[in-house]
Amino acid sequence: MKRSLPLHELVDQVIAVTVLIILVLYTYVYFVLGPYTGIGYASNGRVVSLYVEGGIQVGDRLVQVGPESWKNYETNLHRTLTAFHQARPGDVIPIRIQRNDQPLDVAWKFPGFTPREFWINRVPSQWLLAYIFWGAGVVALLLLRPRLAHQRLFVFFCFLTALWLMMSNVSRWHLWGSALALRSAIWLSVPVYWHLHWIFPQPLKRLPAAIAWVLYLIGVSLATAEWFQILPTNFYLWGLLLALAGSLGLLAAHLIFQPLQRRKLAILFLGAGLALAPPILIGLAGTLFPALVTLTTSSTIAALPIFPLIYLYTIYRGQLGGLELRANRFIAVYIFLVAIGLTAAIADGLINAFLTLEGKDFLADFAVPVLAAGAAIFVYPRFQRFVERRWLGIPRAPARLLETYASRIVTTLDVPSLVHLLTDKVLPSLLVRQFAFLSLDDDNRSARLCALGVEAARVPGDR
Repeated sequence: MKRSLPLHELVDQVIAVTVLIILVLYTYVYFVLGPYTGIGYASNGRVVSLYVEGGIQVGDRLVQVGPESWKNYETNLHRTLTAFHQARPGDVIPIRIQRNDQPLDVAWKFPGFTPREFWINRVPSQWLLAYIFWGAGVVALLLLRPRLAHQRLFVFFCFLTALWLMMSNVSRWHLWGSALALRSAIWLSVPVYWHLHWIFPQPLKRLPAAIAWVLYLIGVSLATAEWFQILPTNFYLWGLLLALAGSLGLLAAHLIFQPLQRRKLAILFLGAGLALAPPILIGLAGTLFPALVTLTTSSTIAALPIFPLIYLYTIYRGQLGGLELRANRFIAVYIFLVAIGLTAAIADGLINAFLTLEGKDFLADFAVPVLAAGAAIFVYPRFQRFVERRWLGIPRAPARLLETYASRIVTTLDVPSLVHLLTDKVLPSLLVRQFAFLSLDDDNRSARLCALGVEAARVPGDR
C-alpha cells in the first residue's frame, strides 16, 4: 500500500510548484509581453541605454510618454505606459524628455522586437538566477534529511529570493502587479533572512518565540501595506538593505563568536565574493575605461549562480556522503571556467578597444581562446588543488593519501600525534565529516579520544 505524504510535506511541494508557476508566468511577461521600446531606462526615467537611433540620447530623462506623465507612472504602481504597450512596430509615439535641464519633444518611432535589445537587454539578466535559487530550494526540500528548522528556512530563503529576482526584471513595466509583488517579496524576505542567519551554521542563542513572531508579523504587515501603496514608492529599498545587511551582520557574529564554524563561513563568504566579483570588475572596467562599456556581461551572469549553490553546499555538506567529492570537483571546475571566461572577456575588450594594429580581430578571435585553452591545461590542476586545500578543507588529494600517509601512521607512536594526524589530515582528505575515536583497555573499558559531528550520547560506551 502506497504511503500518503504527510500534510506538511504536501504543503511544501504545493508551495514549490506554485512558485515555479509564478516564475514561468513572469518569464513570459518578461520576454513576450514586456514592450521592446528601443530604450533602456531606470526607475527614475533616466535613459541608460539605446538599441535604435531616433532623437533620444543616453542621459536624457523621460518626462512624458504619450498621454502618461512619468511622475504619475512612477508614483502609481498600478499604472502602465499604455503608449508603449499598445504600440505596434512603426508607430510614432510623442515623448517629452529633459536634456540638460531643457525640455524637448521627440517623435519616437516604436521599433518593436529587435535582436539587439533581446540579446543585450533581456537575456543577460537575473531571470535565470531566479530559477537556480528555486532549484536549490527544491533540492533542499525533496532530497536532504533530516528536516530541521534551517532546512525549511533555507527553502523559503531560496523561494523568496527567486521571486523578487524575477519581479525585479518585470517591475519596470508594472505589468501583472509585478512592482507590488517585488516589494512584498522583499519585505517578507527580511524576517526569513534574519532567522536563517541567526541559526546558521549554529544558533547564536535560543531565539525567543515572541521575538520571531513579532519579526514575521512586521514583515507580513509591510508586505500587505505595499499592495495598498501605503508606503513610499522606494521604501522597499530599505527592506532590501535590512535583509542583506542584517544577514551579513549575523554571519559576522557567527564568525566572531563561533570559532568552530569559521571553515563553513569562510566557504560561504568566498562563494559570495566570487559571485559578486565579476560584475564589480566589469563595472569598474567600464567606469575607468569608457571604451569598454560594451564589454560582454556573459561572464558576470555566469558567476552569479555560484551563490545559491555555495549556500546549499555549505548548509548540507555533511549530508552529501559519497557525492561530496563530485560536488567539490564541480565547484572547482565551475569557478575556474568563470575565471577563464571573465579574463577572456576583459582581454577581448582591451584588444578591440585599444589596439590599432591590423589583424586585431585575429588576436581577439583566435589568440584569446588559445591562451584560455592553455591555461585550462596547465593551470587547472594547481587551481583545483588550491581550491580543495585552502577553501574546501581537503588537506591532501584522496588518490595520493595512501602513499603520503602510510609511513607517517606507522611511525607515529604516541596517541596525541596519531589523533592529530588522523583528524587534521587523513579523515578530511577522505571527506569524513563525522567520526569518533575510542581506545579500549585490557578490560574492554572505552575512553573517547576525540569526536567530530557526533553527539556524546551516541558514542558507544563500555558495552
